[in-house]
Amino acid sequence: MKIHRSYYKEYLFFFGTDEQATGEGALGQQVDDLLAANVAVGAMCGFFDEAYTLYFASEFALNNLDYTVEEFVELSQGSFMNVVFPEDRDVVQKALDDSSFEHFEFRMIAKDNTPRWFTGKCTVNVLDDGRRVWVATFRSIQEEHAFKKEMLSKLSHDMFTPLNTILGTADLMASGCTDEKTKNSCYLIYDAATRLMDMVGRAMELHGDTAEMLQNNQPFSLRELVLVTRDQTARRLDRRQQNVEVSIEVEHPNVKSNFSYLNRALRAIIENASTFSPEGSTIVLRARELDSFNQGFGFYELSVSDKGIGIEENDLTRIFEPFVRVKDTRLDDDIPHMGLGLSTAKQLIQSLGGNIVVTSELGAGSTFSIRVQLEIDEGEGETSVTDALKGKNVLVVEDNQINREILCEYLEMEGANVVPAKDGQVACDEFLERASGFFDIITMDIHMPNMDGYEATRCIRACKEKGGDSVKIIAVTSDTHSEDVRRILSSGMDAHVAKPVDIKALKAAIHTLSAS
Repeated sequence: MKIHRSYYKEYLFFFGTDEQATGEGALGQQVDDLLAANVAVGAMCGFFDEAYTLYFASEFALNNLDYTVEEFVELSQGSFMNVVFPEDRDVVQKALDDSSFEHFEFRMIAKDNTPRWFTGKCTVNVLDDGRRVWVATFRSIQEEHAFKKEMLSKLSHDMFTPLNTILGTADLMASGCTDEKTKNSCYLIYDAATRLMDMVGRAMELHGDTAEMLQNNQPFSLRELVLVTRDQTARRLDRRQQNVEVSIEVEHPNVKSNFSYLNRALRAIIENASTFSPEGSTIVLRARELDSFNQGFGFYELSVSDKGIGIEENDLTRIFEPFVRVKDTRLDDDIPHMGLGLSTAKQLIQSLGGNIVVTSELGAGSTFSIRVQLEIDEGEGETSVTDALKGKNVLVVEDNQINREILCEYLEMEGANVVPAKDGQVACDEFLERASGFFDIITMDIHMPNMDGYEATRCIRACKEKGGDSVKIIAVTSDTHSEDVRRILSSGMDAHVAKPVDIKALKAAIHTLSAS
């Protein structure tokens, strides 16, 4: 590749081949016209070919990514898509091809290998020789994005804390209630709070700010995954007199993957199936092993089938787009749907290297099939999270009294021996007062008075003579940003569970830590 440099006013040009450089005059005028109104923008342009070959990049664009000319050329290799953050390449390609790059947000890779946020617009131009070129102008929104991220974080924290109280109280009341009318009312409260929690959580996921589970390759049983998911969705389905029928056909039930991602994706698909299925209907959750390989991997299918209204052929690809709701929807309540459930499910499965296949017939129902390759765990026996808490000594550290009491009661119902602590200082005192190795697990809130979760963890880890270096510490917090989770795990804690606490998710995390 030949690299030529020249200045067109204050903007730096790149050229690929001498043949491509013949369009310099025409393109230069196009770029000049675009930038005349606002010089505080970046610009790139290139050709509509397989690589979206770069013709031009402005100095401003390079400065916002911290590259020198030589470094940018080495990274891009003459292709715009090599500069775009991998997760955003499909949408950027679509925007360029459709000429819809209008106030569109995307990320590019900076010199420090971190994504930087930009917004911009695109125009398509035709040169005298008939070649089509794209010209994109954009500006950095990194600071704006950081501000939105901070505000969303505060919003989620402020909402998740009371939602945890509502969910826990409703669940415990329903568990101990014999009156069916009262129990149903508790389930209504629980379901409404769950939907609110999901709306906030999925909006955060759409914004790209939720935590990536950093412990991706952990052992669990596919049978347990299916059964836990069924139980988690049971209350919502009970409201509509629906049920989940389970079918498990796997030769190798023990696998290693991200339990949380698969669980969340399946829950989103089941909830979607429930919404568009009639009352009293049955939803089938099926796990199958399609193939296994000598290298220790298996190809699995997790499918959800319903007898609902079906999906029109034109909508089959659109249903996975954020905020998209197909026409003639029949919702089961008055709570607005954001159209993020299936979008989130697809993102989670794609992050595991899998995909979701949909088949549907109008008036007859739909089947959503997750197909993914998973590592087979050759350990003896089938792993289970059912008894993950039975007989365990657990120190519960939580400053909110109601949430502390709820979590303690949950854990005691699962057979754990619980010691509560209202802040980090009390937690350290309780840990030091007990015999060495007494506590098996510590659930640690992060934001607390007197001593926060980070300081308490350091204090406990330093008490090696009491087993502080080996006790399992799980952060239970509404902090869900990827940076938060990385800080939590690097501070000495072993795992992260988001509030509002799902006891089954907590059991899965404990089981994972015990098996690792």
